[in-house]
Amino acid sequence: MKKYTSLIIFLGLAVLIPLITSLSGKNFYLTQLTMSAYYALAALGLCLLLGYAGQISLGQAGFFAIGGYTSAILSNTGLDPRLAFIVAIISAALIAFVIGIPVLKLKGHYLAMATLGFGVIIEKLVRGIPSLGGADGISNVPDFPLFASICITGGRAARLSNYIISFSAYKSSFIQKRKGAESHS
Repeated sequence: MKKYTSLIIFLGLAVLIPLITSLSGKNFYLTQLTMSAYYALAALGLCLLLGYAGQISLGQAGFFAIGGYTSAILSNTGLDPRLAFIVAIISAALIAFVIGIPVLKLKGHYLAMATLGFGVIIEKLVRGIPSLGGADGISNVPDFPLFASICITGGRAARLSNYIISFSAYKSSFIQKRKGAESHS
């Protein structure tokens, strides 16, 4: 039972939070928590890089942006969002590979500075290209269908389903990370 305590607490809070936001009329907070879960998923990737590979990357957000913007641009041009998602993953991985070849030859502070520089360059490009929406990003991205009639969307009517999807993905990835850490100890 002790093994499942954190899962039970998480599920209790996951159910309680939407009720509180709904009763208080502050549904906006549900959107903020959903975005927090998505960003926490991106941070888990950095934890894996630092913890398992022992490498520091201060440009992780740059790869996150490359994948997100690639997917949004392709989806807005009429490509199926699932296919755009796959292309975005491949493009971010290819760019990471190309950048990684010279950068991983660096050590210590030089590695950190090179990855930080990459992240800053991507951020400046994204904010400087008007068609990418500046600081607001790309809007009107088509819904991302998961299964049946469930999809990830930016619509207000889908706040609760987006919240559940995001925290389910975060919690399952956290459990997998924890199982991996327990097997290494």
